[in-house]
This record gives sequence, structure tokens and C-alpha cells, in this order.
Amino acid sequence: MKRKFCLVREPSTLKCGSTVYVVWVGSSLRESTYFSLVREFCNDVGWYFKQWSDEVDSALELRSRYSRTDGTQFVSPLRFISISIWVCYRTIIDDSWAKFEEQATMSHHERVFRFRNNPDNLLQLHHISRDTSRQPNKRKHLSHTYKAGLLHVGALCLGAAMLFVLDAIVSFFATMLWPNF
Repeated sequence: MKRKFCLVREPSTLKCGSTVYVVWVGSSLRESTYFSLVREFCNDVGWYFKQWSDEVDSALELRSRYSRTDGTQFVSPLRFISISIWVCYRTIIDDSWAKFEEQATMSHHERVFRFRNNPDNLLQLHHISRDTSRQPNKRKHLSHTYKAGLLHVGALCLGAAMLFVLDAIVSFFATMLWPNF
């Protein structure tokens, strides 16, 4: 079973957009080795590395309390990136944190809550590729503009009735001219 750890590289107050890493650690021997190496490195450097709990949630909330920019209580101003312990270890060895943060993407849930009032994101979310507003789609049977459809139905019924009358007239004259036919 995997355990969840919190890794914060910034020692001071977290600001809007700061990255918090959610590190997942398994129980295998290899992951335990990586975990002990990462834990020792974080202790030496002074990074915050603790197992996720209510206390960690409270600490993150306190460290980012004054940095909420959009005023929402649902979205943290922090950026959460979920990684495995092996990826964390490789990133520490390569010192490629900046590259890793550039390539990381937000989850769908985080994107929706963070940018729910941004028109550009709403257009992208709903796959609309236009920059001007357009008229709403016309509804076929409920729209006021299709009331003229009744006139078309009436014209078709009148045409069908005229065909029946024409058939009756032709049939009547045909029986008058050729009675045995």
C-alpha cells in the first residue's frame, strides 16, 4: 500500500503559485531505499518532508493563508504536483526541478476550480474555437421562427387534397367516356 508524503522546497511563506509535491511511497525495498535517501536529503537541506495528515493540511493552510488571489475557498493558491518517490529521487539527483515544474500540468478538477470565471478557459473547456459571439442554435419545433412551418404543412395538405380531387375528376370522366373500361 502506498503512503502519501508532502514535499515543500520553499522554506519561507508560500505564495500564490508555489509548488507543493505530493510524493507517493510504496512498501517495496527499492522504494524504501529511495524514501530514506530523499528523507535524509530533505533534512540536510531544510525542505519540508512529512507524511500527509491533518497537521500537514493545517500547516499548508497557515503558510498560504494570505496569498489567496481569487477569493475562493475551494481552490488552494498552491500548485500540487503528484509524483512517485523514484521521480522525486531522480529530480533531486538531476536538480531539474524547474524543468519538471514547467512540464507538469494541472488536473482537470484543479483547472476547473481555479479558472472557472476566466472566459478564455471556459471557451477552451467547452471546445469552442471562435472569438466572436454568435446567435443561439435554432430549435426545430419549439422556436418562434419555425411557426411558419405550420404554413408549409397546410400547403402540403392542400396539395394532397387537390390531388385527391383531381383523381376523382379524372376517374369520373374516364367512367363517362369509357363505361366498360
